[in-house]
Amino acid sequence: MNVELVLFPSFILIVLATTWAINIFSKSKKTRKITRLAILVEILIALAIVTYFLYPRSYDRNYLEDSSQNQYKTSRSLASIATEKHLFIGCGVDNQMIKAHAPVLTREFNSLTPLKALHWGSLLKDEKTDQYNFSTADSIISFGLKHHLRIRGHVLIWGRYPGVGFPTQLTNLINSSKKKEEKILEIMDHHIETVLNHYRGKIKTWDVVNEPLKVLKPEFDGNIFFETLGKDYIFHSFEKAHETDSSLQLFINEQFLNYHDNRAEFFLEFLQEMVDKKIPIHGVGIQSHVLFNIPELKNLSVGKIEALGLQVEITELDARLRLFEDFPDPYQAQGDFFGTIASLTTTHPGLKGITCWGVSDQYSWINTIFPFTFIKPNEPLLFDAEMNPKPAFHKLKDTLNSN
Repeated sequence: MNVELVLFPSFILIVLATTWAINIFSKSKKTRKITRLAILVEILIALAIVTYFLYPRSYDRNYLEDSSQNQYKTSRSLASIATEKHLFIGCGVDNQMIKAHAPVLTREFNSLTPLKALHWGSLLKDEKTDQYNFSTADSIISFGLKHHLRIRGHVLIWGRYPGVGFPTQLTNLINSSKKKEEKILEIMDHHIETVLNHYRGKIKTWDVVNEPLKVLKPEFDGNIFFETLGKDYIFHSFEKAHETDSSLQLFINEQFLNYHDNRAEFFLEFLQEMVDKKIPIHGVGIQSHVLFNIPELKNLSVGKIEALGLQVEITELDARLRLFEDFPDPYQAQGDFFGTIASLTTTHPGLKGITCWGVSDQYSWINTIFPFTFIKPNEPLLFDAEMNPKPAFHKLKDTLNSN
């Protein structure tokens, strides 16, 4: 599936609307008869095409016959190779994944990111902005620290999804205040201080601001923080985090469908502005959810970010298997994609980490999101649903080892 498929329904609606308008306004009975027939044909064509794209595929899992499948548990671990290369190889997890996959997590990864447990909404008790319940996040982080895994904190300030990225009551609190700017800064500062002080000495790398841009446009997302403070909310978040704990590594985290377009250039210009203003930023997280198309990794702007004196991490990597269906072996092609990402660590010393957004295909977040719930297989991660290592795992590991 690619971006064109996402635009397809809009195209169909335009064609149907045009035909329907001709049917309504035409005075000719013959024309109306023809347009009614055309509408029926258009609907049938649309249904056929949508059914074709939505119908689940399956591909031969040739990798299960590879002899390396039986050797991976006795060979060097991915984590040991990454540590030797001074890299972080991590995965996003929740408590369910830890319970199901603890041996793999502790053997193959040297970094861990809580998927949702550190989101502002997840930390609140009864959604009250001044009352916190850290128990879920604490259990994940305690597991990681017990097994000597680096923890990435994700995320302090995120302007999307009320109740998840920020408190549902935040908008009402701000709008009911006569001094909106002061009120939102007060609440933001309290949150940043509370979370960073709770995890002082435990989490040393944080995504301070997540997804500050609109999804498709080269401009800032019009969230509650931006509407109230403008882009200064980003500057302030970093300054407050640094003021609270100056030992932290502070990242800005963003998703890109394409790595070289007006939106990417807009982001790079903003990074330059942050550096020029001496905002305490240390790195950039490039999420890398590969959902609609296979991006050209040569356009990944790691070099440009390095030139600003900033580190880079791939923070939320997954790549839908179905995007590789035109290759003779989709699983191997998916693996080659992961290998290409791993190879960037050789040419770009500023690329310090790669985090996959989950452990196994069974628990991938993509399986729960429309329309990907229907457009299967997704299977975007290093291990399949039965916890067999896929070519993506072997290629990532072999590439790092050879580097």
